[in-house]
Amino acid sequence: MRNARSSRPALFPVHLLRGGLVLLLLLTGCQSKTPEEELVKAVQPVGSWLASLEMTGRQWSANSVPASFVRSATKSADKEIEKASEAAEKSTARPGLRDPIRALLAEAKDAGDSLRRAVDQGDRAGVAREVGRLGALHQRFDTLTKGLEE
Repeated sequence: MRNARSSRPALFPVHLLRGGLVLLLLLTGCQSKTPEEELVKAVQPVGSWLASLEMTGRQWSANSVPASFVRSATKSADKEIEKASEAAEKSTARPGLRDPIRALLAEAKDAGDSLRRAVDQGDRAGVAREVGRLGALHQRFDTLTKGLEE
């Protein structure tokens, strides 16, 4: 068998080479993840929500966003935190990762609820306290998940 582009014989039929490449890519993409990697992937959106709630609280304190915006953000964050908490409950990840994440998620839910209550009450000192708490939670979250994300 000769390769159409050269006068040398083809070492391997090109169509089989392409099929093998596709198979290799499929197998590489289907590698199973560890329970720890799966847990981190499931809770990853919470990191963004922690940062968003922190920023939202700062913006409310600066009179840049209305209370309704904070309520909407905390409601959306709460849904995502609840989803992540369910994933953490079902996870078979090692307890050294799973348990701190579960505790952090519970604190994140509480911080979001407290932020919303402080905004509803016009409590600027309470909002500042929760903004600081959310920032600290975000840093802890990043530390816990660092190195295990894709």
